[in-house]
Amino acid sequence: MSAEWMQEWAALEVRLRSSYLTCSHVWTQTWLKHYGDLVPHRLAVATHAGEVVGMCLITNGVQQYDGPFEIKTLHIGTAGEPEPESVCVEYNRLLVASEFRSPFVRQLTHWITKRETCECLLVEGIVAEESQDFLNCDTPTVVQEVPSHYCDLNLFRAAPSEPWRLFGESTRTNLRRSLRDLGDLQVDWADEPQVALQLFDEMIGYHQARWNAAGKPGVFSSDRFRFFHRDLIETLVPQQRAVLVRVREQRRVIGILYLLIEQNRLWYYQGGLPDHQSKHSLGNVTQYLAMLEGARRGYDAFDFLAGDDQYKRVLSTHHNVVYWIRWRRPSLKFRLLDGLRSLRKR
Repeated sequence: MSAEWMQEWAALEVRLRSSYLTCSHVWTQTWLKHYGDLVPHRLAVATHAGEVVGMCLITNGVQQYDGPFEIKTLHIGTAGEPEPESVCVEYNRLLVASEFRSPFVRQLTHWITKRETCECLLVEGIVAEESQDFLNCDTPTVVQEVPSHYCDLNLFRAAPSEPWRLFGESTRTNLRRSLRDLGDLQVDWADEPQVALQLFDEMIGYHQARWNAAGKPGVFSSDRFRFFHRDLIETLVPQQRAVLVRVREQRRVIGILYLLIEQNRLWYYQGGLPDHQSKHSLGNVTQYLAMLEGARRGYDAFDFLAGDDQYKRVLSTHHNVVYWIRWRRPSLKFRLLDGLRSLRKR
């Protein structure tokens, strides 16, 4: 994509007063820098009265599968990467004026689904308020609703005593015991790019060691994925849209978190723990102390992003729903897959 179009993207972002992260020009430009040569892409632009009112990235999926079959997919937003290198976009949105969103989505899906080269259209991690525009289109769809658990940090600030009392009995007991046994813990809030990058590299070491020990490569084994986030950190940290948080006991590191920030909400994107054999839940301790520090700094929520993992449930007070929407072109291949899945379920 040309520099002129990225300037237009940035200008539209300003006109719409958008503070959303994954449809921002920073996120999109950084993704194109690292994935643009791998994932074919094009830009969809909506205009009204000669003015740009909406922009959206459309990508051709690479190494996308449905069961054993490789399929031709088109994706909305920064998606379509091979699974081992995917940034797994969440809270996905379109950068478009609200009054033009529905007709933009309608024309977009009509154009995509008429293309013979597309067997499947995927809209991944779309927010609830924008999902309905896709569901209202006259196309057969499959929808997966995924909870995104979060902790309301306003409740932390309002708590008359220790905020861990907001959680369930087992979580309260474990946190209280761990905090007592681990002693005087300190929180490093890395809001300068160079310090944040140092913690990022340290976190990668812990993260990779854990997954390699389990016989798996770990997400940071991908150079594209790693350097995509290094560039994001360099750009977003000075803008207070990303931060690295380290919890330590003197020189002993307990855990490190990589958090993205959108509209005063902290998103837990990745983390690393040096000690995986501890009798304490070091991940929960690290997240809890990051929540405390986030509440102290005035953030509204600590969001664990999509997924229903136990640690997300026990450290949360509420949840949102994000949607994965899929349209498939009717074909013998998909009928065969559906039949086999139905047979296996029975």
